[in-house]
Amino acid sequence: MDIRELPVYVYTIKNNRERQENISKTLRYLGFKSYTLLIGGEGKKHYWQNIHDDFLNILQLDLPFLFLEDDIEPNYFTPIIEVPLNAQLAYLGGTKNGELYNTYNTDLKHTRFANTPFPMVYQDMEGDWIRPMNMHSTHAVMFLDRKTNNELAKKIDEGRDYAVDIIIARNMWRYNTYLLKRPIFFQNDKLNNEFTTNYYGGR
Repeated sequence: MDIRELPVYVYTIKNNRERQENISKTLRYLGFKSYTLLIGGEGKKHYWQNIHDDFLNILQLDLPFLFLEDDIEPNYFTPIIEVPLNAQLAYLGGTKNGELYNTYNTDLKHTRFANTPFPMVYQDMEGDWIRPMNMHSTHAVMFLDRKTNNELAKKIDEGRDYAVDIIIARNMWRYNTYLLKRPIFFQNDKLNNEFTTNYYGGR
């Protein structure tokens, strides 16, 4: 699959002009055929309440599509990737952090160097992918399955006291979710670091 041929939606807000310019330059440089800037809602509600409303609309877009946040940067970028046939969510960028998750399953591993109380838990696999079970991240995601999107939309609509990435993390284990071992995007938000660019060997 050449991800440059997918519909690409970049989530941003009106005042993030510099980020909009940067992501536009980046996507053009990487050879993406087209992309759409989705200007998120702003107002009196807490910012993630606005994001909830926006995300419910995003999840109804025609599939498949690539969702990006406006602060991503390329990392070992390659446009041709082989996505697992049963994938419902495919993450092209990730984080080390996750939600509380039962790790009694000895087949599961967890990341180190997490800067929150709970690390990302995952199932190691042969090849280019791992299966995260509880990861906080929405900055580079391929949405591939209508049933999954509909179920996530319901969870997000019901969970308005929590950020969208937390709600998805708490339900990630329910789906065929994959993360590239060497992500091709990372979130340049000053909160992440080099450990979000390599998931080989449990790093």
